Amino acid sequence: ELTARCANFACSGQQFARIRHFTSTMEIDGLGEKLALALLQEELIKDGADVYSLTKADLLGLDRMAEKSASKILQSIQRSKDRPFSKVLFALGIVHVGLETAETLTRHLPSLNRLESATIDDLTAIPGIGPKIATSIVSFFQSQEAQDLLWKIRSAGLQLSHSFAKDDYGLPLDGIL
Repeated sequence: ELTARCANFACSGQQFARIRHFTSTMEIDGLGEKLALALLQEELIKDGADVYSLTKADLLGLDRMAEKSASKILQSIQRSKDRPFSKVLFALGIVHVGLETAETLTRHLPSLNRLESATIDDLTAIPGIGPKIATSIVSFFQSQEAQDLLWKIRSAGLQLSHSFAKDDYGLPLDGIL
């Protein structure tokens, strides 16, 4: 893989990209690039999880923000709390974890607590998860930045476990032959 990444977790460009990834993945309507940038510049948010602590007063304090728009954005933020665990996991922005990988992980490790405590061996035992992805996941959960983000997400009341549907189990003899 040939990808250039800024190594400074606190750099404003990386911070903005993580916020945009989080808010777009969580499908927060009305919170586009311009508003995300304004919230970041006004230091109302530092990461995606901070959107759950925004108030109407915070939004109304921004240029060109009307009460109706602020109300709609807050409603959208509230609705985003019901997104499935796989979306929340993808929104965290763990390197090498796309939506499909997040869905695989949540089927095998159906809660944030189980995923956080997983070892590289636990993760590589999951079909489709190799050592590169497993190492990235373990490293992410060991970082202080991730722990701070997860504390905010837990406090906000997002979906942090996967509820199994009948289709999640597949057919009775799947994988035997």
